[in-house]
Amino acid sequence: MTAHEEFALWRIMKGYFCGCVTAAILLLIFLLLLSGYFSEATDRPAGSIFVVFMVTLVLVFFAYALSILPVTLILITAEMFHIQHWIFYTLSGALIGFWITIVIDGQVYSLFDLASFMSAGALAGLVYWHVAGRHAGRGRWPRF
Repeated sequence: MTAHEEFALWRIMKGYFCGCVTAAILLLIFLLLLSGYFSEATDRPAGSIFVVFMVTLVLVFFAYALSILPVTLILITAEMFHIQHWIFYTLSGALIGFWITIVIDGQVYSLFDLASFMSAGALAGLVYWHVAGRHAGRGRWPRF
């Protein structure tokens, strides 16, 4: 079974998962940069890798929870109109990142917040395109 013949729903779910993990990892990197984790003077406890892993899992959960509605609307539109261009997914991800910064607190506190969420969304959109968006509108839909 080739990539074009697999179920479209499986392709979309796989791409969405990869996009959320990508956004979470990029947000974690921004969070660690903000906290000074990568500086030479920081003493790291022995279990810090486990804590970083757990924070990544929490960020993946929040990426899923906060983006599920706008992503669903965008992906339905992309599948219906066979939109396969990477710019559409990258810009959609950046717009969802901007929307999430507004939803979290009702305002944007700093340019760093805006840049981190929009770049995480844009990279997540690009990863989604690479995994699933290149084949939008193709594939079979399962019969229920």
